[in-house]
Amino acid sequence: MPTAQKIFELRTVSASLTSATGTTAYTDGDAISAVTTNALFTFASTVRERSGTIIGAILHSSQNNTTLKLAAELWLFRTPIGLVADNAAFAPTDAEMKTCVGVIDFAAASWRAGSATSGAAGNALVQANQGDMPFTDDGESQTLYGQLVAKNAYAKVDSEIYTVDLIIQQD
Repeated sequence: MPTAQKIFELRTVSASLTSATGTTAYTDGDAISAVTTNALFTFASTVRERSGTIIGAILHSSQNNTTLKLAAELWLFRTPIGLVADNAAFAPTDAEMKTCVGVIDFAAASWRAGSATSGAAGNALVQANQGDMPFTDDGESQTLYGQLVAKNAYAKVDSEIYTVDLIIQQD
């Protein structure tokens, strides 16, 4: 008797935020958060059937830093964590860490310029081929929450916009 094949659906779920005004450089371990609310990324309607697998991610920036590219981690959580101000140290609590589904690394060396113009007139992206990161939601919201964390010294532009696309395999 033939075995039934499992059908997978690929989905992309996006979230954006605009960082705080000013050009104060990030340092290793600084949170990159939204300007007005210190909010993190909210990936709404991430899952169907309450589970999935993240197979990749893309981080887009509204600038093209031609001298030093951002190295960053995207920490993903099943439930909202405490808000961290832009450019403040990221230090999740023990309880928050228990809701972490994984961390996606964006390497500084992997950035690609879309518009090669330097600074705010340009733009760029970096892709992370994560491999498989299975996750479940909190059982109610079908939402994942992400905190972007700088992993190097990085000179941002005023009100830089970051957009993250999560590529999800849904079964």
